Amino acid sequence: LDCRLAFRPGFDSRFTLGTAVTCSCVMAAAVVFAMVAGPPMVSASHVFAGRMDVASPVQECEGYWPEPALCFSSSPADGCPQHRVQPGWAGKAELLEKLRKMEAVAHDFQELQWAGGCALPEGTAGIKKLNYRGLAWSRIKEGEFVGSAEFEDTRGRGVGCWPDGYSSHYVNEHDVVPSQRFQDYVTNFDVASFSAAVEACRAATSDK
Repeated sequence: LDCRLAFRPGFDSRFTLGTAVTCSCVMAAAVVFAMVAGPPMVSASHVFAGRMDVASPVQECEGYWPEPALCFSSSPADGCPQHRVQPGWAGKAELLEKLRKMEAVAHDFQELQWAGGCALPEGTAGIKKLNYRGLAWSRIKEGEFVGSAEFEDTRGRGVGCWPDGYSSHYVNEHDVVPSQRFQDYVTNFDVASFSAAVEACRAATSDK
């Protein structure tokens, strides 16, 4: 059961479509318990205004920004994508090509899982594509919808994760430079092995 209770900037809701109904009671109980026994909640505008390089839970994933009002002000807050724009930055084309391949294979992997499952061989790193019912609005172009999904490395969020639309909207269209950590992750990810494993799953599924 995937009940994601951790709200993040960019999505109005973090509940997966397939488990929204099942999780409702669990979530309600958790909220009541947190209100009674837990620490006070911290506002999103406070948490997400920090610099991108500062280690914090919301920065474990690439491509999450402060709320729109903070990025569209006359002086965008620290952590907004406006501070990472660099037209023609070195390595953009190569990184985008690799990242698009990773996302394409992750999409195929997701479809195979919906069709009946696809288990990766032990030791093979993969990427899950998770769909949410929230809306991710652009922090660099007002009024534009970016996506409602997220990519997550099968080895854990701490290894790699980023929202759908990050590569096309921010990196490609607006020349946002990814963090060095994320660039290293993309460069070192073995997309060939991931693709081969997904194709093997596809062949096994078609033989059934």
